[in-house]
Amino acid sequence: MDAKLMNSLIDYHYWANGRMLNAMDGLTPEQFTRDLGSSFPSIQLTLAHMLNAEAVWLGRILNEPVARVEPQQIPDVAAVRERWAALEPLFRKAAAGELDRVVVARTSAGKEFRHPLWEVLHQLSSHGTYHRGQLTTMLRQLGVTPAQMDLILYYREQSGQA
Repeated sequence: MDAKLMNSLIDYHYWANGRMLNAMDGLTPEQFTRDLGSSFPSIQLTLAHMLNAEAVWLGRILNEPVARVEPQQIPDVAAVRERWAALEPLFRKAAAGELDRVVVARTSAGKEFRHPLWEVLHQLSSHGTYHRGQLTTMLRQLGVTPAQMDLILYYREQSGQA
């Protein structure tokens, strides 16, 4: 895996997260926590899942615990921004390592899996994209205009073509 491509995916991941959070800035507490019938019922619970998935994988990559978040610890978009601001440098530190290094992941049932670091980092980026898509639908259900987050838009912005 090419380090330049991996760093580009990580940059995109945080760029897209930022755009998504910007679209959520005007949400009321009720909208943030409303059950909208998604796989994680509310925007708050979806964001908590996303943050926790990153924390779990980063803990595996760095071989040290990374604090997880309880939904009540992120009562609003500002709190989510703070959590991602704390995770981002760890994510970038992990990506700066040897991309072929093996990361050991154990499930809660104790089953062990081994992945090269680049696969794990790619998974984190892909996982974020998947859930940002769910959040887009949730925002539309609330009558909120979601952010445009296509990867090509990111590339155009980075090259000055936006």
